[in-house]
Amino acid sequence: MTWEVQVAYRQLTPNRVVGGSIKWEVSHRMLLPYPIDLVPEYLGRLTAKLRRWDPIGHHVLLKLDDGPQLGMKLRGTIRKVFDQPMQPSGILIELEAPWNTGKATGTWVFATPRFNGHGIFRLLVTWGVANLNLIEGPTVPDNLPHERVAAIALLSLE
Repeated sequence: MTWEVQVAYRQLTPNRVVGGSIKWEVSHRMLLPYPIDLVPEYLGRLTAKLRRWDPIGHHVLLKLDDGPQLGMKLRGTIRKVFDQPMQPSGILIELEAPWNTGKATGTWVFATPRFNGHGIFRLLVTWGVANLNLIEGPTVPDNLPHERVAAIALLSLE
């Protein structure tokens, strides 16, 4: 069995079987086991409620964590938060500079949590992992297909 360990906070997951042994590769997974990984989101919600914190207008840093633009940093401002029960959650971010994904260029990004517990309130405590969708303007389409995910990013407040 071969192991590839690159970064300590990433979890190993089986990728494929090669010659009778499992080939393990690093994947973008949760920092902690699932129930414990929800704690930062709950602490963030409590902190936000106590401080009456509103995320709109706050600056965020997005560090791309996959693809050819690995490590690239984007800065932006939170313009709208989608956090209603039984609705897809995410945040609308206006970037400071246009971002060229190779397929499109734009300044509006819709960031959705990649994992449960990686929502907007988690950012008050730590960072979160988000799927980034480059959109044409400040209006988020009703059904954003999964294929339109332009990148995965580590998201944090500045």
